[in-house]
Amino acid sequence: DFKAEVELPLGRELARETAVFFALCEDGYQRTQSVLIDAAGIAHFYLEQVQAKAEHLIGINVPPPGAEKNDPSEAIIPDTMTHEYPKMDYQEEVKYVVTGVKSSLGINIVQLTWIIVGVLLGSFIVVGAVLFALNKKKLKSGYVPVVDDEDE
Repeated sequence: DFKAEVELPLGRELARETAVFFALCEDGYQRTQSVLIDAAGIAHFYLEQVQAKAEHLIGINVPPPGAEKNDPSEAIIPDTMTHEYPKMDYQEEVKYVVTGVKSSLGINIVQLTWIIVGVLLGSFIVVGAVLFALNKKKLKSGYVPVVDDEDE
């Protein structure tokens, strides 16, 4: 989980066009967010979470379902271009979108598994090292192990 502004360079020839971010879902691609491409040809997408191996697709001037043509008033306008569109209702607070699988604590099950394995392995190494050091100290102080010690 993180909130990030992802800047995707698409080329100056697409400046002031609408870029649409699609995320792959179970039933195909889902329209997630549309943004206006700035004068430098960069699309600024606002993402809250991204899955590493997920598939995404960027479309240019793709109309929303049921519309005949693209409506740029629904697109998020980057901060560098708000002065060019004073009459459009600019969102004061950008809504970050979730792409990928939601997870607990911002990690997925594979990451959690490796963390647990690492903690257990680290614990075994630390406990083994402590027991080895205590046994070595005991032997250094003159203790001689005897077979009868196991009965006590």
